[in-house]
Amino acid sequence: MFPVTFRVNRRARNYLLYVRRSAELSMTIPRHGSMKDAAEFLRKKGPWIERTWRRMESRLQAVKPCEFGTEVWCRGAKVVIRSEPDGDRMRVLLGTEFCGVARVDEDLRGIVECRLRQIADVELPLCVNILGAIHKSPVRRVTVRDQKSRWGSCSRRGTISLNWRLAHVPDEVRNYVIVHELMHFREMNHSPRFWAHVREACPDFEQHERWLKEHGRTML
Repeated sequence: MFPVTFRVNRRARNYLLYVRRSAELSMTIPRHGSMKDAAEFLRKKGPWIERTWRRMESRLQAVKPCEFGTEVWCRGAKVVIRSEPDGDRMRVLLGTEFCGVARVDEDLRGIVECRLRQIADVELPLCVNILGAIHKSPVRRVTVRDQKSRWGSCSRRGTISLNWRLAHVPDEVRNYVIVHELMHFREMNHSPRFWAHVREACPDFEQHERWLKEHGRTML
């Protein structure tokens, strides 16, 4: 059996299962759920879990490790991971951003990702609040998540969720993603009316869409 992380979500109505990018299993248990029912849900999902798990492991094995000298996107620029001596270890620097300390031969992906997530946690909510005020869009809550296939999403309750990988992208591309979600408060769909709102708020949105498609797969 694969190791699974369980969490209870009082708002969840069903059992939900995710295989994260790190090939870790995460399961959401609804408020009135039980570990017994969760175990039965996992048993039924066994074949799907195994297929998905193997696919994710293959992807992880194909990913090149991050090491000193590797280039990583940060705020729209490719920045080299640099090192500075720190006793018997090395300081990890992403441009001017201090990420932590590591051994010379260590895979730096986790350390660099952690710093990028910290940047996202601070900068993304601030940008949402500023752009929300400019476009007079009611934002009640902002969350920064590890979304598998989306740069952002929104809910009718006024919550905007953004992918932490937006810390990789240029400011204008990040702002487009946020504006895209803000416009969903006007049209909760992708109808022509919705895209008309997007074009009015961000005339260059097609250029930003192309940037994401071209470079999205090169992010951590």
